[in-house]
Amino acid sequence: MVKLMLDSCVYDVLLEDGPLLNRLHELRRAGVIDPLATQIQREELARTPDVTKRLNLLAIREGLARYVLAAAIVLDETRWDEGRWMTDDGAAEFDAILRTDYRAGRGHTRDAIIIATAKYEGAVFVTAEKNRAAKVARKVGVEVWHLAGLREQSSALAAD
Repeated sequence: MVKLMLDSCVYDVLLEDGPLLNRLHELRRAGVIDPLATQIQREELARTPDVTKRLNLLAIREGLARYVLAAAIVLDETRWDEGRWMTDDGAAEFDAILRTDYRAGRGHTRDAIIIATAKYEGAVFVTAEKNRAAKVARKVGVEVWHLAGLREQSSALAAD
């Protein structure tokens, strides 16, 4: 089973790409993939201004992804009951992710939490973005699939 940590931006694509969303649902039901999400993705999607789109995005997230605790509790970002308390080593590892720099400035906290959770869960980080978050994930040893990779891999998994 392949664990997938879906970045918040992926849900926008799934909203527009019914065949891909259906394939992911089929693969999840068959036990081939295990899509994951934290409260971070839920809260980011809940900030979508258009009410109808927001409800559709949240419905996709709730119907597709299994909820997991965030790998880090960060004041003002993670709810106390929706994250894992870190050991000293875990805190140092999270700090390294947060401070990884790729020309866009220091790491964005929410991206760092999602990437740290992907690493903790042994999941592939799936994103629609090709810049900083994907580069940070790779640098800290997390496999990354962009949308083309998700489409390719999900087709290959469905064919098996």
